[in-house]
Amino acid sequence: MNSRLIVFLAGLAVLLALTATTFAWALAGGTSEAQGTMQNCPQPGKWAIAVWDGADGTDTGQALSSCSEGAVIAAYNLDPETQMWWRWFAGQPDLSTLKTLDNLQGVIALGSAQAPATPTPSPTLTTTPPTATLTATSTPTPAATATPSSTPSSLVGACGSCALTDCNCSDFATQAQAQACLNADPSDPFNLDGDSDGVACESLP
Repeated sequence: MNSRLIVFLAGLAVLLALTATTFAWALAGGTSEAQGTMQNCPQPGKWAIAVWDGADGTDTGQALSSCSEGAVIAAYNLDPETQMWWRWFAGQPDLSTLKTLDNLQGVIALGSAQAPATPTPSPTLTTTPPTATLTATSTPTPAATATPSSTPSSLVGACGSCALTDCNCSDFATQAQAQACLNADPSDPFNLDGDSDGVACESLP
């Protein structure tokens, strides 16, 4: 599974570079209407390649919050020199290595599974008679999408990108990082606690 993840991340890196170049060309060719905002913010529970259109050295969390507070829960960026992935997780400063963003820097961002607010049902309920059928179809739709997407999204925030496939102890640099992943889902879906004593990856420093 690790080899498949490497291929997946490599493809995202190429797509990220192309998208960042396209945004740079588009913004350089004319005046930008939105200064200091994240372009192409991700949809809830989905990945998107977003580009920061603001000042160099902006705090990553501050830049991503321009998508709306809590809209992005994770972001990745590939360093072109070291070929290392830098990461940012909402509310996880100890696990985050992507501290700041420069102008026109692209990131692979994951939208929060919790959609902010949906004012659309209100007008449709009052204006269209078939309200019952709309609510009946809209009610299971969020439940169906929220269940599978919230689990990997929350685990990605605690475990990192390995939660999209399968996490092993070798995916973590310290025992504290592995413990944070285990605490995020005590059912231990990745078998990080082999002896079931509540301590993950005891061999890590």
